[in-house]
Amino acid sequence: MAAHNALVDKYNAKAAVYNECKAIVSTARTMKENAHRALREVMGKIESGLTEMMNLTRHCRWRRARRGRRGRTHR
Repeated sequence: MAAHNALVDKYNAKAAVYNECKAIVSTARTMKENAHRALREVMGKIESGLTEMMNLTRHCRWRRARRGRRGRTHR
């Protein structure tokens, strides 16, 4: 019976370590998923900001070009 109890104690010790490792891995995966989600959000905001900036720049160039044409006379 003592041998059986020793084996049970060994198993329980290993199970405790396994459960702790499993919890650490689960936490790490959750942190990774959250980080990726946050990165996608930031990248989306940057992309939309760049698109808006490019549209404004294009619009400003177009307005400058139109202003330049208005002042010219045709010969």
